[in-house]
Amino acid sequence: MTLESLRCLCAVVDEGSFHAAARRLHRSQPAISHQVRALERETGCPLINRRTARATLPGEEVYARGKRLIADADNLLRAVSSASGEAPTEIRVGCSDTTALYLLPKAVREFARSNPATRLRLLSRSTDELIAATKRGDLDVAIVTLPIDDDELASSTLGAQRFVLVAPAVHALAKRKRIRLSTIADLPYLQLDPSTRTGQVLRAHLRDAGISPPVAVDSGSFEVIKRYVAEGVGVALLPEIAMARREKGLVAISVPELPVVEFGAVWQEGGFRNAAAESFLGLVTSAADSG
Repeated sequence: MTLESLRCLCAVVDEGSFHAAARRLHRSQPAISHQVRALERETGCPLINRRTARATLPGEEVYARGKRLIADADNLLRAVSSASGEAPTEIRVGCSDTTALYLLPKAVREFARSNPATRLRLLSRSTDELIAATKRGDLDVAIVTLPIDDDELASSTLGAQRFVLVAPAVHALAKRKRIRLSTIADLPYLQLDPSTRTGQVLRAHLRDAGISPPVAVDSGSFEVIKRYVAEGVGVALLPEIAMARREKGLVAISVPELPVVEFGAVWQEGGFRNAAAESFLGLVTSAADSG
């Protein structure tokens, strides 16, 4: 039994097909199949249902233990590399588009200056996708909306964001500095898709408050929503960070009743974070504090 064969089996289970596993691991599909068959010969039982690409009952046991072994081996290599004084060639960080656009620029600039030998690889996805990628070992750390309730992941809070009402600069509310949440009850509303954690939080808060504004647009992109608000389609509730820059044609209005949402870093429980990753997270925390 080798780490290579375990990686192949785990990739098939994670991706749901031999073809997708091969693409993820940069192997040929026959090579993936060969490694899985080798595991099955060694264990003496089928581990993958070839019709569904799902793990059999014994396969689930091999998958669960194999994931831990792979994570331990990868963390060992990172720890040894760090102890030897070698700078990592890259760190893999996951985040949302909005985090990449508004929170990270200063941190990325400072990191590039102080760690010239280390490349920062950014993956922009939704919180749920980033969590899955972190658990697979595809990311060293991800910056996501908290809380995260998952025994496979550890987390630390980096900062918090309030929501604001975003309206066109020519809107009747534009000169108001603060409004009550009930003010938007009858206004055309641009809604964040529930595929985002932020969208889920806002929907739940509006539901609990008994407020159901007429939805004009439903989108998972803060930037798309802002563009359509500027065009006069309606108003939206967005994290304050999405309005960090002065936006032409838009105003941000305080709504004290809206919740505060924490964001933070998540990584594999027991996973090794090298000095470069720790440095980057420190820079992100500083950026959040100063923002």
